[in-house]
Amino acid sequence: MLAPKIFLMVCDGLRPDSIDARRTPNLAALARRGVDFRRSHAVFPTVTRANSSSLATGVYPRLHGIAGNELVASSPRGSDKHSVNGGKPFSTADADRLHELRPSRNGHVLLVPTLADRIHTAGGRTAVVGTGSTGAALLQNPQVEAPVTGMDAKRADLLLHPRRFVGLSQQTIESAHGPIPPRAAPNTAQNAYFTQLITDLLIPPTQHDLIIFWHTDPDHSQHSHGLGHPLAHQAIADADTNLGHILDAIEQQPEPWLVAITSDHGFSTITPVLGDTDITTTLIEAGLKDSPTSDDVVPIDGGIYLRDSVTDRGTAIIGALQRLPGIGPLFSGDGISDAPVLDGTMSRDLIHGGGDLAPDIQLSVHWSAAVNAHGTVGLCAGAKGRLAGTHGSLSPFEIRNTLIMAGPGIRAGVSEIPAAIVDIAPTLAHLSGLPWHGPTDGRILHEALTDGPNPSEIQVTTETLRLATPHGEQILERSTVLDHTYVDWGAVVRA
Repeated sequence: MLAPKIFLMVCDGLRPDSIDARRTPNLAALARRGVDFRRSHAVFPTVTRANSSSLATGVYPRLHGIAGNELVASSPRGSDKHSVNGGKPFSTADADRLHELRPSRNGHVLLVPTLADRIHTAGGRTAVVGTGSTGAALLQNPQVEAPVTGMDAKRADLLLHPRRFVGLSQQTIESAHGPIPPRAAPNTAQNAYFTQLITDLLIPPTQHDLIIFWHTDPDHSQHSHGLGHPLAHQAIADADTNLGHILDAIEQQPEPWLVAITSDHGFSTITPVLGDTDITTTLIEAGLKDSPTSDDVVPIDGGIYLRDSVTDRGTAIIGALQRLPGIGPLFSGDGISDAPVLDGTMSRDLIHGGGDLAPDIQLSVHWSAAVNAHGTVGLCAGAKGRLAGTHGSLSPFEIRNTLIMAGPGIRAGVSEIPAAIVDIAPTLAHLSGLPWHGPTDGRILHEALTDGPNPSEIQVTTETLRLATPHGEQILERSTVLDHTYVDWGAVVRA
C-alpha cells in the first residue's frame, strides 16, 4: 500500500474564474489550505480526451496517442496498420472504440504508461469513478479492461460508470444503493449518487491508493445552457457540494490524503458573430473536397485528415482556411512523424502536437474577450445550434484550467508559476514515492512543495511567436519554466 493515498477529482470544464467563496466554498477553502495554481494550462487541443490522456500519463498527445475527441485511424491498402470504425472518424468518448486501438498498440490504448499503471506495478490499486463519457473514464486506467494476460491478470482495480462497471457489478451496487439516476443537465442526481459511492464504498475501506472522480459537470451543463446560465451555476455548485462530501469522508480517515482538483479545459460561449467556421462547405466549393461524405479530405473537430492521394492539396486547403473568418491559427508537421510544415502554418512542435493519429492540419477557431448575454467573458467562433458553449481552441479562456493541490508535502499559498495538466501525474507520483520510469513531458511542481524552492526564485520567460500570412498575422504566446514550455494562447490578427 502506498502512502499517502491520493484523491484526484476532475471537474470537467470548470474555469478557474468560476471559483469563489460564495458559490464554491469547498473549492475556495481547499485552495486556501493548499496551493492554487493560477497559471495552469490544459493541453491543446483543449478537448476532454486529449487532456484526460495527458492527465493520466504526464505527456502531451504526441506521445500518448489520443490527439483529440474525434480521430481517424485507417489502414492504407497493403498496410498492416489497424483501422478503427472502418477507417471513418470515431469518437474517443466511446470506450469500445478505444479498445479497437489495442491491436496496433501492443494490447494498449495509450502509447505510454498511466499513473494507475505505475501504482499497479508498485502493488497498489486504483479506482476510477466517472459520470462523463466512458472514454474519459477509461483513459485514466485503460488496462483495467485489458485482456487478462500476464501481470494484468492480477489487477484488482475498479471502474464505476453509469454505463460501465469493472470490479463491481451494477447489480451489486444498485442492490445496496438503489437504481442509478438518469443523466440530466445539470446532472445533479447522478453526480450525487456516484459521490456517495466514493464516500460510502471506496474511502472507508481504504483499499485503493488512488481514487479518480471524473465529474461531468459543469461541462455537460455549460455545453447545454451556456456560461453564466443559472443551470450552469447550479452545476458548479453541485461539483463543489460533492467535493465537500468527499473531503468530509477523507477527514475521517486516520492518515492524511493528497487531494488534487483539476479541470480538463476551460470554456467559451459560441457565437456566429466571430465568423464562419464551415470548413466542409468551404473546401467543397473550392474543389478541394469531393463531397460532404468523401474520405479524401476529412475535417473533424479541430483538424483535417488528408488521404495519401491528396496530400498535394495541403497548401490550397491552408489558403482556403485562412480566408474563413472564424478560423484562427493553423499548424502542421511535427518532429515525430517528419511531416512537412505547410506554408502558412506554424510547426505543431510549438504546441507539443502531432504524433500517432494526429490530423495532418490542426486548427483553432477565432476567439475574443467579449462577454456573453450573462456577462461572462470569453467568446469563440461557431454556429449556434445544439451547443451554447464549447472548448477546443487556443483561447486563454479554454487553455486556462483549474488546478488545486493540498495534503502532505504541499505548502499553502498561490502559485503564479506556469503549470499544466501534464505536471499532475509526475507530481503526485513524486509525493507518493513512486518511481517514474519512461517518458514524461510534465515536471514535478517543486515550487508547491514544502521542501521546494521559493516561487520567487523560479525564472519564467515569455515569448511571442509571429507568422505573417496573406490574410493576417498568426500569433502564439508561450511561457517557459526551466526547460518546460507552456502554450498560453494563440490567435490570428486579420489583415
